[in-house]
Amino acid sequence: MTATSTKDKALIEASNLSQQVGFKNFSIQQVADKLGIKQPSIYRHFTSKDELGEAMIGLYRESFRTMKETIEDLDPRAQIDAYFSLAAKFCLADKVCGFVALLGDYNALPKSMQRLVDKMLEDQKEWLSSVIKRGQKEHLFRKDRKADEIAEIVISGYVGTQMLGKVTANLATIEYMKETILEFLKIKNSGAKE
Repeated sequence: MTATSTKDKALIEASNLSQQVGFKNFSIQQVADKLGIKQPSIYRHFTSKDELGEAMIGLYRESFRTMKETIEDLDPRAQIDAYFSLAAKFCLADKVCGFVALLGDYNALPKSMQRLVDKMLEDQKEWLSSVIKRGQKEHLFRKDRKADEIAEIVISGYVGTQMLGKVTANLATIEYMKETILEFLKIKNSGAKE
């Protein structure tokens, strides 16, 4: 196994563990055990669990950028649908996305990781705001609230949906929440300001 593959495999395994049990609930030893290697092999690449966590956040942010690029040509409603479809994917794998896992551990994270999680949150809010603004411009989404306010509601629904999905392992719950959010986004004919 090359040095790069050990680093990549450790990063992926740590990410999986964090998404299953939370960042604070796994150890470097568990990562090493899963890979069938000794801890020093991981410490050659990451000087601490915190540094490993920072690398995980980089991986999550890159995955999010890739997801955005993959769906950028879809209409706004389909982009929100795709965003929530990720929750179903994670539910089937008995985990939550890295972003949601780290939000759950936020207060236990070192300040350096908290700042990176804050940036992840800002990335998602900015993207969702732009999708919602586009939906408002195309007369698909309500205009009685600012796009950034709606984005926060959508993120809250996304996070909550994954947490419920992890606990219940019920895809119907995730589908219901996605449809509820999409219904919330629709233009209301009675009393909504255009």
